[in-house]
This record gives sequence, C-alpha cells and structure tokens, in this order.
Amino acid sequence: MPAVLVDDAPSDQEGRRRLPRRAVLFKIEPCPGRLACMALTATLDKVDGAVVVAVSGELDLGTASVIQDRLGEAETLRPPVLILDLSTLDFMDSTGLRIILAADANARRDDRRLVVVRGPAPVHRVFLIARLDDRLEFVDDVSAALAAED
Repeated sequence: MPAVLVDDAPSDQEGRRRLPRRAVLFKIEPCPGRLACMALTATLDKVDGAVVVAVSGELDLGTASVIQDRLGEAETLRPPVLILDLSTLDFMDSTGLRIILAADANARRDDRRLVVVRGPAPVHRVFLIARLDDRLEFVDDVSAALAAED
C-alpha cells in the first residue's frame, strides 16, 4: 500500500514546525485518491464439459488467494479443459503469471489443457513481456476455447 505524507505537525509562533514526541509522519491509506479499492472476483462455471474460471478486478499479491482458491476448486473437478477467462481483468502483476503458470503445469501433468481467454491489452502485455504468449494457449473468448475443444 502506498504511504501518504501527513503534515499535521504543529507550528510554533515563528512558523517553525515542531514535532510532538509521537508525530505521525506517514499514514497508510489502502487506495489514496480513489473512491474504492479494486478487488478480485473469480467465478467458476461448468460449460459443455469444460470448467470456466472467470476473473475480474485486479490480480496481485493482495488478491492472489481468490484466484488460487477458485483454480483449486476447478482442479478437483478434473475437467479435460480448464478455461481461464481474463477478459474482464483490469490489472495483473507477476503474481498472476506465477499462478497461471502453476495452473498450466498442473494441467499438463494431469494430461489436461489450460486455455486462457486473452485479457485487455495492459493485462496481455504482461504475458508478452514475459514471452509466455508461445507457451500458453490463448483465445479471444470463451466460445473460441469451447470450439477448440471439439
């Protein structure tokens, strides 16, 4: 969380700042300048024999457990195809890459497929920078993933 400087130290008669014994110099605010913090939601649906995990919001270290829980639930169903829909994801950092690579490794180990529905350009750029666009199977939407399954 970003630290925001709080300047509430009293001044003396000459305008010099005096710091009390326990001055608060930094106050932690979860989302400075925003009305609300973004969260992460992840839903799980069964569609035509595949399992779709749809993710929206911001995927980072603070929200990683949400998608990890959902992917864990999906893996217990042992679907032949696991579709990870990132189309409504607003942000993803390297934590998201680690989680998705682990899900891909689990699917390959169990002779299943992980198909990733491409996220918006800023999200997909993370995959491109890490050169994972060749390693993972990307499609444009869930229907394309289901069609590829046939």
